[in-house]
Amino acid sequence: MVKRITLVGILALALGIAVVALGTGTPAGASQPARVHLPCVAVGNKAVGTATATRTPSRTPTSTAAAPTQTPTATPSATRTATPTPTQGPGLVVQGHVRLNDESGPGLAGVTIYRRFASYWAVPVATTDANGYYQSAFQPIPGDETVTVWPEKIGYTFNPPQVQWRHYYGYPVRILDFAALPYTPTPEHTPTATLTPTNTPTRTPTRTRTPTPIPCNDPYEPNDTYDTAAAFLGVPIFLSDAYICTPSDEDYYGVWIDDTKFVTLTLYHPTLDLGLEIFNPDGESVASIDHEGSGAEEGWYVVNQSGYYVFHVYGHGGSSNTVPYTLSIQPFDKYDHFSAPPLNARWQWLRPAMSKWSLTERPGYLRIKTDIGELNFNDTARSIVLQQFPTPNFDIRTSLDFSPVRNYQEAGLVIYQESNHYVKFTVRYNSGTRMLVLAKRKPGHDFSYYSETAVPAPPYPIMYLRLVRHNTQYTAYVSANGQNWTYFNSLIAETMTAPRVGLGGWNGNIDFSDLGVNADFDWFFAVPSN
Repeated sequence: MVKRITLVGILALALGIAVVALGTGTPAGASQPARVHLPCVAVGNKAVGTATATRTPSRTPTSTAAAPTQTPTATPSATRTATPTPTQGPGLVVQGHVRLNDESGPGLAGVTIYRRFASYWAVPVATTDANGYYQSAFQPIPGDETVTVWPEKIGYTFNPPQVQWRHYYGYPVRILDFAALPYTPTPEHTPTATLTPTNTPTRTPTRTRTPTPIPCNDPYEPNDTYDTAAAFLGVPIFLSDAYICTPSDEDYYGVWIDDTKFVTLTLYHPTLDLGLEIFNPDGESVASIDHEGSGAEEGWYVVNQSGYYVFHVYGHGGSSNTVPYTLSIQPFDKYDHFSAPPLNARWQWLRPAMSKWSLTERPGYLRIKTDIGELNFNDTARSIVLQQFPTPNFDIRTSLDFSPVRNYQEAGLVIYQESNHYVKFTVRYNSGTRMLVLAKRKPGHDFSYYSETAVPAPPYPIMYLRLVRHNTQYTAYVSANGQNWTYFNSLIAETMTAPRVGLGGWNGNIDFSDLGVNADFDWFFAVPSN
């Protein structure tokens, strides 16, 4: 084999010399263009940020006719220089698919993908194509950040509703797939029960019973009276094809809601001044949302008794038979009883230690074993579970069975913006005494930004804790039975723009000999507050 290769090489060399002598080939010794490797950044199976190559000759070649007996002048080859690609900084790309019904379904086009960071408003970052595929642009993230991503499209709910995680330094491509579930309300009229009002109407409309004239684009007509309300089986409801067709048109919608829920309400029209009123099954007006002018009417309502409620949409002198209004009635559970696995999808762990919590060790309870670290400045507390809340003000409560035995073992309620910005109301062990602790941490970089009130806890075997937010004021209560609440203390904290609420347990130190103690939460309760 070696001899055969050598012979071929000799023959090739001889042939090359002959070609040069005849002046018909590339002159001997001429350089060949160098092969240039262009840098790129890989994103999934695609490449972006490819550098552009330019050809720069080292000198201008001269074209001359060569005599057969003259050795031709070599023409220098051009050298290729690449424009360098800047080094990619840390950041994030999200991509994936949205499919109908399940992961094997067809792709759904036109779904808007939103991304939110802990301290910033949500922004749309991508829209699915005809195959249900989306990919965001690169987002620089110089440090660690809590990231939430979710899909939205009118007429659909999604599983999971959102995905949230802690992004640390680096350049990951996060693949997030969602299943879209079409929502089609099923008519059913089931009037029962009465509702105890929790809100006072701010503006009482005049109820008319004049049928809406035809033609009208509204598919829910005729629904101009309480008695002819368009009926739905239950919440959620999202309407985007209803109209106020004439200045006297009014629309009524009936829906069953049970007392385990509260609902958030949004009514929107770009040009009409509309209002929304809530009636109980006896036809009594119990609440309304009505601010002057067009745009969105937004609010919430806490349901205290199961029953059939009627929602009344009315206008103030305007109409449109071409532009529909939208009405959203979105339910949320007031309680999580931790009755069985899995943990509700709305909960997300902060720095999870998966071996430190359980829903089965004590059935009916969320058990969190206190773990190393502390919820203060250095970002080390791990066993904290949080959820996003739909209103800026809220009332959260829990039942806590907790018998700490070592200093700084602590568990309770948390309102969390980030590791150096939070409020907590907890039970903590200190030198043989269980303490009630109401504390806050404001943004900053030393422990002077932390302050607390700590007093001996009452001798309740089960501690019921309650924390109410109203703008920047946080008020804590304690109870022996979860019904009768005693004021503990209050504080003013710096504004938290998008806080999450939840539960946690930690040891307050990094002593690895502290194996932790069980903090058992029987339930978590959350409702909006005034």
